[in-house]
Order: sequence, then C-alpha cells, then structure tokens
Amino acid sequence: MHESKYSISNAQLDVLSSLKLVGDENYILSPTKLYSTMVFSSGGMTKVLKKLEEKEYITRVDNENDKRSKLVQLSKKGEILLNKALKDVVDLEKDFFSPLNEKEQKTLKELIYKVLKDK
Repeated sequence: MHESKYSISNAQLDVLSSLKLVGDENYILSPTKLYSTMVFSSGGMTKVLKKLEEKEYITRVDNENDKRSKLVQLSKKGEILLNKALKDVVDLEKDFFSPLNEKEQKTLKELIYKVLKDK
C-alpha cells in the first residue's frame, strides 16, 4: 500500500515511525539508537536513511555530544507523510475488522496480544 501510494517502502515507513515514537520531543535519534529499534542490518539502515534524506523526509543534525556523528531528525515533510500513511493504516484496519462487532474486535486483540507477548 505505502510503496505505490506514497513512493515509500515499509522499511522507510518504519524508520519514520520510530523517529516519531521513540525519538525525543524534536523527533531526533542517533543512528545507533534507531538501528536498535529496527530488524535490519546497519548497512540496510544506511541505505534507508540515504533514501529518506534524498526525499527530504529526514534531516541530519549535528550531535552536540559527539562532533564526529550526526543525528537523524524527522522533517516536517516526513511527519506529514507519516501522519497520512498511519491514517491509511488505521482506516485499513477498521475496514478489515468491520465484520466483527466491538466485543469481538476486543477479544481478537486480546488473543493476538496473548500469543505475541512471549515471542
């Protein structure tokens, strides 16, 4: 869905989401911290960050604690795209689960959580 509508891969969307959810109040993370939240290699992370920077969805900012490194920040353009994509995900989930009533949806979520919590 994201790749065709927004010209962004799921990996790129995951990085943007991590910046917003795990980053500080300015949506900034170190590449190392960002990498630790993802499930792909550091080389893969470098490629994803480069693509996101080319699309202006992230910016690199100076690290005041370590002049040798740069931090990764979610840009305003990236935040706008992320919000649109996440709204689409929520809408898709609502549509997908619409055959279930509210109680059934709650039960399903609880069962999924139970299965996944120890994995």
